[in-house]
Amino acid sequence: MSWLLHNYFLPILNPNDAQVNPSPTPLRPLAPILKKYKSVMKTITRDASLVTSYKPLLTALFRDVERWISEGKVAANMAIGEVGWASSSNVEGDVADADPKEIWALETFVDLLAEKGTMVPLSKKYVISI
Repeated sequence: MSWLLHNYFLPILNPNDAQVNPSPTPLRPLAPILKKYKSVMKTITRDASLVTSYKPLLTALFRDVERWISEGKVAANMAIGEVGWASSSNVEGDVADADPKEIWALETFVDLLAEKGTMVPLSKKYVISI
């Protein structure tokens, strides 16, 4: 309801105020969802008999990731305007027909996945003394 108020009703009631001070919608952090997913997958990998009992949790985690990407598409309104991805004429194939907001959200998702400590394990240095 709050999102509707700030992003729909208030801009319609006061169109000049909305254009003067646009504030980007902040994305909620993805790290807790990915951390939970990583821990569930480690548990399932270690004991395959737990797959059926963890299946509802995995389904919920996948829905959370899909929800985050959908929120990213909403937040992309400001980012696309800043980056200037209004047209995709130089992109070939099926990607040319894709929504630029979805592309931005998925690229942000992939960037977060590739951060050290998210899905890529933290590196550990071992010192060998001679």
